[in-house]
Amino acid sequence: MLNELTKALGDVSGLAFVEHEADSEPSLIVLHFLSEFVKAKGRVVYVSLFQSEEMVRTACGKLAIRLDANNFRYVQIRDFLTRPDGLKALEDTVLSLATPDTRTLVIIDSALIFAPLTSNPVAPVQFCQRLRRSLIPSSLILLASADASTFIGFEDIATATFRPKLVNRGAGKNVTGVLEVSHHTTPFDATPQTHTYHYLLGERSLKLFLPGVSQFLI
Repeated sequence: MLNELTKALGDVSGLAFVEHEADSEPSLIVLHFLSEFVKAKGRVVYVSLFQSEEMVRTACGKLAIRLDANNFRYVQIRDFLTRPDGLKALEDTVLSLATPDTRTLVIIDSALIFAPLTSNPVAPVQFCQRLRRSLIPSSLILLASADASTFIGFEDIATATFRPKLVNRGAGKNVTGVLEVSHHTTPFDATPQTHTYHYLLGERSLKLFLPGVSQFLI
């Protein structure tokens, strides 16, 4: 969807973080990768705290992202909140919905999902790491959080970290926010590469462009 992001990063796999502000949400990155996996006929498992399946499908429909009923699975988190084995049950459910030999995108759109399930502050990243080890290497686990402390100490294990930041609370006419991206080009690359973009979120479009460039990179 965001072609310039794809050119800069290539096919992202492994574990990626989306660190967003408390008064915003991670839709820019979530919808980009969802679109990329849908186009590639990959599997998508969407675990959401705030978005219903209908809301996800509506957002995708507005952006002409065609969700294949055979390859898109939505997990309702409330089904696990009252279970004593909720965390393990959630992990088992996600893995059961993934296809062992198919590239899979697992979206966890809020680390707050884990708050009722465990008191362990590093549980969100540990959970994602277990999923990553269980799926084929080309799969991607996308974890979003409005709390930067979720990712402290784990920056080096992430293939990429995305930091969307609103400009004027997202009320700007031509710019919704700034997107900072850091990524490791190889698993052994100690120093990540960084990129900075401006983005514009519309009801039916996502647009990305370099600071000072008027033409959209999309």
